[in-house]
Amino acid sequence: EEETAEIKAVFKKRYKHLLQLFDYYCLVGGQVGRAAFAISENAYMQLIKETNMPDEHLTVEECSKIFIVVNFEEDKKSAQSIVNEDKALMRFELLECIVRIATEKFCAAAIARGEEPDISDAVERLCVEHLDEGPDCGISPEASSDTDVWRAERLYNEECDLTLRAHARFLRALYDGYAATLDAVAGTPSFGLA
Repeated sequence: EEETAEIKAVFKKRYKHLLQLFDYYCLVGGQVGRAAFAISENAYMQLIKETNMPDEHLTVEECSKIFIVVNFEEDKKSAQSIVNEDKALMRFELLECIVRIATEKFCAAAIARGEEPDISDAVERLCVEHLDEGPDCGISPEASSDTDVWRAERLYNEECDLTLRAHARFLRALYDGYAATLDAVAGTPSFGLA
């Protein structure tokens, strides 16, 4: 329980950045419909390579196996499984991947040296060396952009509100048309606006 609390603390201090990474790699996956809100295997592998995670202790193949293990769902008919995109990572699954990768990359080496492994230290190290913002991490700057800045400056203002309201009927028809098309193609329930 203590180790789990320490891992949560590692994630908590950089959670906003991890959410930005998640959103970015969902986007680069190029999925549509409900699948657009999960990281595809290709986007996950892109993240692994861009962050330079593979080394002598962690191969690309092991990273691929971690994706498969984390994405496995025992009960395909459970409520969680229904909303959990197949062959893609939800946010909680990405966090599990990070823990498993850190364990494989750093704890296995510690055990080989006869040392006591510390998973929370391994997760912290993985984040510092590979996921945190900085020139050496390899992540695209767009993956760390704060979308709230754009929203506050360009979207959440009176001028934009008035423009959207003036075209509300057309925008609603456009949205409903594309939503129906995506729903028919993806076989997912509508994501209509209130």
